[in-house]
Amino acid sequence: MVTVGVPPGFSVVGEDFDSYLKSNVLSRWESTGKQLMLYISTLKASSTQKISYRLQANMPVTASDGGGEAHLYYQPDQKTAVASTTFNVHN
Repeated sequence: MVTVGVPPGFSVVGEDFDSYLKSNVLSRWESTGKQLMLYISTLKASSTQKISYRLQANMPVTASDGGGEAHLYYQPDQKTAVASTTFNVHN
C-alpha cells in the first residue's frame, strides 16, 4: 500500500488510474481529499513500480503534500517514507 499526501488546493485526476486498474497493477485506489491511497496488487522483492498521476490545482496556493509512505498491507511496520514536496501555483 502506498499513501501519498494531496496538498490543499489540489484534487487528484482519477482517470489516470484506469490503466493501472485494468492491468492489475493496482487493485484499487482511494482519495480522501488529503490523502491518496494506492493498493498495489503485486510487487516482487527488490523490484519497483512507477505510477504516474496528475494533480489539478483548484486555486493559487503554496502548499505541501505531507510526503508519502509505502508499506506492506498486513505488515505496516515494514515501511519506507519520502519527504514532502512543496507546490507553488500562481495566477
